[in-house]
Amino acid sequence: MADKSGRYVAECAIIVNREELAALGELVTDREPVVQLGLGQLQLSAIMLGSQLKTNDQRTEVDMHLQLTGRLPGAEFSECGRYRYLLRLPTGVDNDRIALGCFANPSTATAFIPDPTVTRWLRYCKSWGYGWSWVVNVRAWRETHPGKVPPDPLAIGPCNDAWILAAAESADLVVCGWGKLGGTRGEQVLGMLDLAGIMPHALHLNADGSPGHPLYLPKTAKPCPMVVP
Repeated sequence: MADKSGRYVAECAIIVNREELAALGELVTDREPVVQLGLGQLQLSAIMLGSQLKTNDQRTEVDMHLQLTGRLPGAEFSECGRYRYLLRLPTGVDNDRIALGCFANPSTATAFIPDPTVTRWLRYCKSWGYGWSWVVNVRAWRETHPGKVPPDPLAIGPCNDAWILAAAESADLVVCGWGKLGGTRGEQVLGMLDLAGIMPHALHLNADGSPGHPLYLPKTAKPCPMVVP
């Protein structure tokens, strides 16, 4: 179970050259270095690792944290490590525009070790001209096999809604792609986005109306606005 205090761990991937980026299995660009971090930023990363922000409001915690680390590659986990709330990776495009993908649930991927979904999403974001590829999930439970994900609300994660909304409000584009696995939880997330005035997009709509998962779609797919009932 996640810590009731709302504490979380920030994992910062300090990528300093093309060789390290290639080792992560991501897209190598001609820019070198890919990310430069000054001493102050490195100190900030160390301070934020495992820290508890001095507030009782969960959403305020998340917003404050994103203000400090939103332009650092990294991942946000629950303190217990069971949930991954947000993944942030640079695409190699030289701008600060963010494309956010909202999928079903995270695998064991981290800021250092990608998985096929993260890699495909990053390539989409780069092809559309976005400098940042962010990922959230309707359920934050980390599990490679969908059949092993526990039922809601355990699978959702105690801080997940706050992270989804904060990331969506920071993003320039929000693309939903949880497929049929989203179920009623996907509908809940669409409702949250609608109440926040955020337009969700999809690369494809399945027969049941769920947004198609990027792994099973053409590389040339483009995001289109979703009509929320």
